[in-house]
Amino acid sequence: MDSGVEKAEGQKREQMEQVQNSTPISIFVNEDVCRRWWKSNPFKYSCKQVHDDWDYHDTVRNNSTYLAHSMFLNYFVVKCLAFNHGKECIDYRAAAVEAKPEMFGKLGADIVRHYEIFKSKSTHPMDNLYSVKIVSLAHFMYYNQDVPNPDEFDISKEILLRIMNYLNQLLYDNMQTYVRVESGGLIGNVNIMFHDEKDNIRTLYQIKVSRSDDRQRTLLQAQMYAYCYSKERGTMINKIIIYRPLSGEELIMDSNQIDFKKIEEIAYQLN
Repeated sequence: MDSGVEKAEGQKREQMEQVQNSTPISIFVNEDVCRRWWKSNPFKYSCKQVHDDWDYHDTVRNNSTYLAHSMFLNYFVVKCLAFNHGKECIDYRAAAVEAKPEMFGKLGADIVRHYEIFKSKSTHPMDNLYSVKIVSLAHFMYYNQDVPNPDEFDISKEILLRIMNYLNQLLYDNMQTYVRVESGGLIGNVNIMFHDEKDNIRTLYQIKVSRSDDRQRTLLQAQMYAYCYSKERGTMINKIIIYRPLSGEELIMDSNQIDFKKIEEIAYQLN
């Protein structure tokens, strides 16, 4: 077996073992103890309108491909931010397919080909929308879910340009995509981590596409990511931004609004 494949498979096995022994934060925040907590102790945050709101494309409503649409848009936003910061857009799910594409047939080969385009720091997202869409299907393959038909969900270019214009304003000294965090039996992946090196300010940036997400649940999930990141690395998160593309808004929590004491009490309920 090729040593690169062996290494990739070893990393995947290690990650799966960690997942098996840990509770995903996205699942933990739905448990009753968390629901009771955020309903009785709402978090403080500010809301900023960054562009107009918009609705799902007809193809999404007609085919009920809401999750596929969300993943496509999530990948598009991450790709835009990576491109703007001159970074390769590395995705752990596509990388897992790339390690052994023969397991996934023709679609696996297609993802490998389009992933090369997607992760390149020189490829503009608007010029490679089909590659972004195909690579986003790796999410479903990674988690052994039914893979949607890429022709059954779409977003108008006008809306994507509107999103891109907003994202072009987010310029930081450094950024990382899909940062894995793990602490105290909890595990998750942060969409984007920004770092302003001059002032040593770290911003956790999450993308939430669905209109149905409860804001308090979303804020709790982001704070738990920040809590695990800080516990694991000994480095504080100074700001949380949750971008909601359909609503055209940011939910913002500054350092004085992030309640790590409350989050630690909630995390303790896991043990």
